[in-house]
Amino acid sequence: HPLIRSTDPAQREKLRAVSDFSARMAHDFSNFLTIIRGFSELYRKQRESDPELVDCFNEIIEAVDRATGVLEQLLFVGQRRATDCVPTDLPAAVQGLHATLKGALGERITLELALEPDAGTVSIDPNGLEWMLANLCLLAKDGMPQGGRVSVAVADDAVEEDAVAGGSSS
Repeated sequence: HPLIRSTDPAQREKLRAVSDFSARMAHDFSNFLTIIRGFSELYRKQRESDPELVDCFNEIIEAVDRATGVLEQLLFVGQRRATDCVPTDLPAAVQGLHATLKGALGERITLELALEPDAGTVSIDPNGLEWMLANLCLLAKDGMPQGGRVSVAVADDAVEEDAVAGGSSS
C-alpha cells in the first residue's frame, strides 16, 4: 500500500492488515448503501401518489448518494481502487460543488467562482475533483484564520505540450 512506509516488517504487515480490513469494510458498507438506495427507489415508485413521501424517499436517495461519494473519497485517498474517470462538464461540476466548498471555507472566507460555460468537457473522476477542491479549501481556511477570499476559475486555455510533460516552454 502506498501509504505504508514503515521500515519495520512487522509494523508494515500490521498496517497492511488494517488497510485490507478497512477496504473490505468499505466494500461491505457500499453494498449496504446499494440496498438502501434500491429499496428507496422501489418504495418511491410505489408511492408516487404521495408527494410528501416521494420527497422523503428523494432525501434518502440523495443522502445515500452523498454517503457513497464520501466512501469513494475515502477509498480514493487510500488509493485502494482505480479512479472512475468520466466525461464531465467541468464548469457545471465545479458550480455543483459550490455549497460543499463554501461549507469547507466557513463564514470568514469568500468563495468566488469564475466559470467559463464553454470551457468544455474533461475526463475526470468527479469524486476526486470534489476531494481535491474541498481539501484545497480546507487548506486555505487554515491558512487564512482572519478571513479572506478563495477564487476557483475554469477556463478553456491551451496548455503547451511541454508543460503537460513536466518540461518548460520557453
